[in-house]
Amino acid sequence: VPTSEAAGLELTLAAGVSSFGFGGTNAHCVLKSPSKAPEKAAPTLRWERLAYSWRSEMLHPLLGEYTRIGRTSHSWTAKWDDEVVSFLSNHRVRNIPLVPGTCYMEMLAPAVEQLYGDKSYELRDVRFERILYLEQDKNPTVRVNMTTSAGEVSNNDLATSCQVTIESLEKRSSAGDATSSDQWVCHATMQLQVVNNDVKVSSSIIDLDALRDKLGPRSACGSTFYETLENAYAGEFRSLEAVWMSTDRSEALGLASFSSPAVPTPPYLQSCAYLDVATH
Repeated sequence: VPTSEAAGLELTLAAGVSSFGFGGTNAHCVLKSPSKAPEKAAPTLRWERLAYSWRSEMLHPLLGEYTRIGRTSHSWTAKWDDEVVSFLSNHRVRNIPLVPGTCYMEMLAPAVEQLYGDKSYELRDVRFERILYLEQDKNPTVRVNMTTSAGEVSNNDLATSCQVTIESLEKRSSAGDATSSDQWVCHATMQLQVVNNDVKVSSSIIDLDALRDKLGPRSACGSTFYETLENAYAGEFRSLEAVWMSTDRSEALGLASFSSPAVPTPPYLQSCAYLDVATH
């Protein structure tokens, strides 16, 4: 190893550094001492954080397989299993099983967590374009598309804005023959904004007794209430037990009572029902 410069030669020191990640991500770099030539400004490097999930991890039943498309587009595709279809079929509008809008909201939570980690996010401009009907012995293939772009939110916290579409694969038969073609049908669109900075959201404990006293007397719901509706809700979508409501109907508190089935319901399905019951 040379320790001094020979006559007319410049001594250059170099070293290699390697990092081998437990998850299979490896990084290598070569470090070299600067030359004695005139200094030049180093080019600006743009760093981009990419998320790579382990292929062996369990896929989310509502989201399914993740695909990255280019630098700003992400997609998840899942064929819902019998458990998902059976549970969501309890959401019946005029006795017709269909996917509740709350399910689309629930699908975005694991998508945001996979891309950005435990971050706060907000949904805007939610539009339901077309109903996704559910049928026995048919398992729909559902896709979530998310296209991102950087922007600034009103409180000047750096955020990522995402345009989201939720679709299902529909087979269409051509008239007069037995051929069919697959076509993606859009069911919902929305704008999603993820706050990248660590924003501490202050929360306060609600005094339920004081809130009930403020709102007024309790109105029983339960089966009597659901029999007055045209929607034939079933299972956990039929769980509103009581309501306390202000006289001007601008504020309300609801009590939902959920059963304990022999086979526990997955939390991601329970959330679909809990949010939907809040709208009853």
